[in-house]
Amino acid sequence: MTQVFLSYSTKDAAITKQLDEELNASGIVTFKFDRDVAGGEDVIERLHDAFSKSDVFLLVLSESSARSRWCKKEQTIAINCSMDDEKKTVLPVLLDTPDKCELNYFLRYGFQWIDLRDRNNMSRVITACQPGSTAAIPLRVLRRSRAALYPVVLASAILLVLSLTVFGVRAYKEAGRLKLRAELRHTQQSAQEVDDEVERLLKTNAVQPPSKDGKTEYYRPGTQVHLATDTYEGLVLKKRALYRQDGLIAVDYYSRHDNVISGKTRKHLDSANRPYLIDEFDRNGLKTKRHCAEGNENDCISYLFEEQESPFAMFAFLPGFRYP
Repeated sequence: MTQVFLSYSTKDAAITKQLDEELNASGIVTFKFDRDVAGGEDVIERLHDAFSKSDVFLLVLSESSARSRWCKKEQTIAINCSMDDEKKTVLPVLLDTPDKCELNYFLRYGFQWIDLRDRNNMSRVITACQPGSTAAIPLRVLRRSRAALYPVVLASAILLVLSLTVFGVRAYKEAGRLKLRAELRHTQQSAQEVDDEVERLLKTNAVQPPSKDGKTEYYRPGTQVHLATDTYEGLVLKKRALYRQDGLIAVDYYSRHDNVISGKTRKHLDSANRPYLIDEFDRNGLKTKRHCAEGNENDCISYLFEEQESPFAMFAFLPGFRYP
């Protein structure tokens, strides 16, 4: 007696139930997971037994089954079983277009499928499942031996591996770029936040500038959190090193005109203390931004800023960014 294995998505339960009932009414035994696997049973062993005993694998394919990993596994096992045993047959039935069903190479070209978007084809499905069926639509259009399919399988496998490799490399690089950009953007924001905090402390007299040559260390009041180090020549501020979690993240170099600060150059540093981003400021704000490859200040991409609503609009990354 013919046994039919029903593979389907639970979202297609209604049409599958109709198929099951009509197959049973025609004297065909079916295996249906939700009905034939009892609670507490060894699912893998039960499925293995069903696959080995089934003569026809009826694959109910739809947009829902294409999103089901379980359905994909059943489809793969069914194809393998039919290749191992020529007496076993795969019968794909489509509830959506082939593209929406995401038919793989073998289901698209190795087996004749039946379009159940037209419910009048239901009788063809029942007929095709009958033992010794001479249905007008053959179950296979490419009735090849297992050996003849090996070159096709090998070629498909090679193409799949190459595609996955290329996709994987691209995805890995893109993920790395996105992660790096996020980290660098956070570093830039942190540098400005530290600088703003130091300036607030100075304005509120929470810390005092030095009265002689040397350096001044700034710490968050009441803590040992190191914020910055100012370096002076006499009473002239020359540079400010900015820290985050005790790690150096940026250094500001000040320029003066008539003994008044007229601008600064901020060098953002990577974990190896190499400048990867250099911002040039004048009294009106950011004027030039340079992205430097591998910390080489002679290999940078420069951008000019004519007008800025904010002097710190540099936090948005620009086209052409190419830091590795």
